[in-house]
Amino acid sequence: MDITFVNLACHTRISLEKIDVASNPISPTTRWDEWIAGGLENQGSLPISYSLKGYLMSPIRCGHAMEVCRVERNGVKAFGVFHSTPVVEIRPDGLIETYNSIYRVTYEANSTKEAR
Repeated sequence: MDITFVNLACHTRISLEKIDVASNPISPTTRWDEWIAGGLENQGSLPISYSLKGYLMSPIRCGHAMEVCRVERNGVKAFGVFHSTPVVEIRPDGLIETYNSIYRVTYEANSTKEAR
């Protein structure tokens, strides 16, 4: 089944966690000891287990970056904007694969649910 669009209202509250590396990433995944939170000098993709909470700024769609207004990063308040690399697959099991990463997206309670 080819799912190319997840129809969500903007500003849906989500939790997002990087659970794995994409099959053919365009950038290597960094280690935690190499990653500087919020650092512009970071080289490569987010470490595995990176997590955030926030609000979707636009629907999750193949060919487009996931955009999240972040309020928490790895359990610590951290306001900002998260942009992924473009989404290449929205899997039937709900996992989202981008050019670099595989993410688990959880829709928070009292928030708009996924509509297919």
